[in-house]
Amino acid sequence: AATPRLQRGYSESRYLGRPEADGNRCTSMGILGGSLGASGHAEEALPVLGATLAVARRYFSHDIDGVLTAQTEVANCLCTIGREHDAHVIMCEIYNTRKAAKGPMDGQTITAALNYAGCLGASGAHEEALKLLRKTLPDAQRALGESNDCTLRIVGLFAELVKQSATSREEVVEADALVRKYIEIVRRVFGQKHPLARMFLDLSRDVRAKLESFPA
Repeated sequence: AATPRLQRGYSESRYLGRPEADGNRCTSMGILGGSLGASGHAEEALPVLGATLAVARRYFSHDIDGVLTAQTEVANCLCTIGREHDAHVIMCEIYNTRKAAKGPMDGQTITAALNYAGCLGASGAHEEALKLLRKTLPDAQRALGESNDCTLRIVGLFAELVKQSATSREEVVEADALVRKYIEIVRRVFGQKHPLARMFLDLSRDVRAKLESFPA
């Protein structure tokens, strides 16, 4: 696979001098922005990704998935540079657009909900994030399966947010039961030595420690 630096040079050569409405130019700009972000240059990546989104909206608005993907890249970059509030506003728009177009059970809608919840959590809106995760998890379980990566990430994020900010014992009990259930699922599907099994065991230990901080 090409390194971010090689991708950056290749992408620059692919879009420089091309007309703004050229599809290859837009794609190459997106690759360039992604490569900058992947190599630790998020501040430089943001204007490139913003320009890619602007071009996608201006000339390729019929490609809804392409526009939403470009928006997601911008939001992820904003989150990386500490602009979590701006990121979660964009992620909210992406989630609502996905849900309106494809319904709550679609895999892309579920992924958008997870991304939105992650941005909410990063910006300190933990209660909103937990509410969204509670609503999304049953859809992910039914549509994707309980061992799907996205489902596991929803469970992990839910438990992590509860560990950080729970204000009631009941909320921690809920997270503890959920994590213990998924430890068994991960062990059965992936094996006891899989990194996911270790991750959920560590998360379970942390949630149990949080639970012990509340009076019985």
